Amino acid sequence: AVQILNLIQEMLPHVAALNLLAGSSSANCSTSQIECTDVLSSTTSLHYTWVQSEHPYKPATVSNYRVLFPESVKWISIEFDPACATLQPEDSLQLYVPCLGEVSTAPLKAMDGDEELPPMPYWPVLHRFSSCMQWPQSSIVLPGHEVVFSLETASDYLKDERASPYGFRCMVVGYEWSSANGGSPSMGLKHLEAELAFLGGMCAASMIKKDLQLPPVGGEEVEDEDVEVAELVAAQTLAVHGQLLSKGLALSNPPTVTQALDGMLPYR
Repeated sequence: AVQILNLIQEMLPHVAALNLLAGSSSANCSTSQIECTDVLSSTTSLHYTWVQSEHPYKPATVSNYRVLFPESVKWISIEFDPACATLQPEDSLQLYVPCLGEVSTAPLKAMDGDEELPPMPYWPVLHRFSSCMQWPQSSIVLPGHEVVFSLETASDYLKDERASPYGFRCMVVGYEWSSANGGSPSMGLKHLEAELAFLGGMCAASMIKKDLQLPPVGGEEVEDEDVEVAELVAAQTLAVHGQLLSKGLALSNPPTVTQALDGMLPYR
């Protein structure tokens, strides 16, 4: 949490400054505008689907799986199941996205390999995933609202019983881009500022938990008796003065990201 907070302290001031220059800081927003910004900053999505091959997959075949979201979706995230695996190096999965300016009108579905893809130019993205090339351990982000999975397999000549013929399985999520401000790049900065501020709050909350075990100061070992005495004193202090901050800080309004970074809270 400390390392992440240090990274946020380096990045967030620059993002907040850009938002101030673009006139998109929430310092000058009304209450209704702030609520609207909170809604637009949501990273949840109603567009998602599972895409998977047969388990186990068939040898000596080419299977294509196509996902097409509505045109309001502007970018896609893909997260692979840790069980993804292929039997041999020739068995691989390749991702494709449509060429720029090419838009498909087919309905949202996953197509089996027995059906050929429409005659539309596609670009391969990333490397081929197979038993030799490591499968992604984190989410993949692709532009657009369409992606094609092509699983190409050879005949099973290795006969390796230890290898897994699982194939692949992944969650595909499509995210819409807000039409507010004409879809300007400043909306992306507002999203980034909100996400960084939320992540910083999560880190700060984890650091002030009552059950957080802090390391010894200076590398010295702390006696169990000293720990018990410190816990007793802390419990007594909390019992006597616990109401001081029970209602939170007396602020005139919620602080902006810039005020929080500068330590200038708007007290009453």
